[in-house]
Amino acid sequence: MFWKYIEKINWSKVIHNFLGMKYKALDMQIAYFGCDAFEIECEWSRHTDHAGPSIDVTILGVFFEISIYDYRHWNRAENRFYYDEEPEISWIGYRGYTEDDYWNDLKKCALNHHLDEDYLPRCEAFFVEDMLWREHHKKLEAKWDEEDKKPFVLKHPIDWENVKYAKDEAINKKYTVKQVGEDKIEVTEFRVKHIMSVKSVVTWWNLYDKKGNLVSNASDYNTEEDDEYEI
Repeated sequence: MFWKYIEKINWSKVIHNFLGMKYKALDMQIAYFGCDAFEIECEWSRHTDHAGPSIDVTILGVFFEISIYDYRHWNRAENRFYYDEEPEISWIGYRGYTEDDYWNDLKKCALNHHLDEDYLPRCEAFFVEDMLWREHHKKLEAKWDEEDKKPFVLKHPIDWENVKYAKDEAINKKYTVKQVGEDKIEVTEFRVKHIMSVKSVVTWWNLYDKKGNLVSNASDYNTEEDDEYEI
């Protein structure tokens, strides 16, 4: 009966111009996700989109979040937030917004804000870099699609009866795992269960036996070429 009411919790509220601060918003959320018994995380993001402090607390699967953030996007080329009317590359192609519109709006922004003469050349260099990155990412996606079509083969045999848990080392989080089919693994996060493929489990997480010994290392399945890209 207790969980019946807990699982229905879902509330959120965003207050813009919080305490009269321009561009700042207070975001509050309470929701049941059921993935953790207890977890607390504090963060203060800077030099990024929607930067600001936040605190997330999970108690018995109920997630509480409070954050104060700047709802502008971060201009990486200029190392500052975008001006209100300053165009972003992501606008190109959206709702008929053309590349010519983008460059014309950049010129207007330079005039309105009296930006230095190197502003447009910096924007041009960033545009070229972004286009190169997009092309690189398309090639990576094609490579990943091709790899997904190939049959998956375990590099090391796994005795699933002896596996106690999977662990995401990046966030120090454990998952209970149980084989429920030839290629199906039941993954449990506190009170939530997922059915995942063997490939997903062994390539995402390390596996440990009942004595805490490493059974399978996710890094063994990493390809030599990753998605990092430098100009």
